[in-house]
Amino acid sequence: MTPGRCQSFAMRRTSAGFAVLALASTALLQVQSAAAAEACSDSYLTPLASWERSPITAADPSGRYQVAQLGDRTGRLGVGIWRNSVAETMIPLLDGYIEPLDVNVRAEVVGFGYASGESVGAWRARGTQRTTLPLPAGADSAKAVAINAAGEVAGVITTASGSQGVVWSPSNEPRALPVPDGLTSAEAKDIDDDGTVVGFAGKQDQFGMLTRQPVVWPADGGYRLLPATDQAYTWPSAVRNGIAIGEDGQSVVSWNLATDTETVIAATEARAGEVNAGGDFTITRTPSAAPAVTDFIRRGQPVRTAGPGYAIGLSDSGRVYYEDHHVFDCGS
Repeated sequence: MTPGRCQSFAMRRTSAGFAVLALASTALLQVQSAAAAEACSDSYLTPLASWERSPITAADPSGRYQVAQLGDRTGRLGVGIWRNSVAETMIPLLDGYIEPLDVNVRAEVVGFGYASGESVGAWRARGTQRTTLPLPAGADSAKAVAINAAGEVAGVITTASGSQGVVWSPSNEPRALPVPDGLTSAEAKDIDDDGTVVGFAGKQDQFGMLTRQPVVWPADGGYRLLPATDQAYTWPSAVRNGIAIGEDGQSVVSWNLATDTETVIAATEARAGEVNAGGDFTITRTPSAAPAVTDFIRRGQPVRTAGPGYAIGLSDSGRVYYEDHHVFDCGS
């Protein structure tokens, strides 16, 4: 559920070309060529003519709703939403900064920003009503990054000692997530419909760089570290129906949270994208000497090139959404 959810990190390069590896004793994902490949199509969502800028930032799993950050020529920002392909303004343009980062199947939107004297913070919007999410004790600021079907919101808080994951209930009550023992900071990246949160935790190494280890926080409390080959450069970025996608060193990987097993999706110069309820994935190839390209991966089907650039959303039916309103649709 989380897109276009861009992460700041130093890209690791490798000379290997794009490869989706067959499932074997090394537990790599099998993507077989199908005798009859599914037909895919391209289309574009149409913005309202009054919007000066409207980059899409997130899409809900059902494909009914997509949200965008609106902007006008004066620098004012707001939030727009597509409801069944009809574009409308959701949060009117205002002075300040506001960014929507996720939307659920009930058209609830979450994000962060500031406006009209408000401090930087996490917010939830239902219709045109935006509510600032409260901080747990000891927190200085917060950012909401993901929302599930029930209205539970995952995010990140900052404290005097570092960052920490947080979950807000549907009634906006905050619950800080524990930082794993031996580590100093953590961030939530996505929340599944059962309340499971995925993210990473780490600490600064001797060079001042933040290490990242993959973490899952079950809905009933506690945490556990997920398996990883590279214990300093690994994190999940999205989760759906118990399957998480992320990066482990130079590979894009998935984790089955029921068994905590890790599977390599692609060994390539790439970034992890999204995962849907059917186990489809998007990954974005980032070759050093060429533009980024997003691929759509479905078991039993050939790998499809969904289009140039970074995709920010993936519906359960197989629609891939881009910031520029492009929709690559492989159906259900």
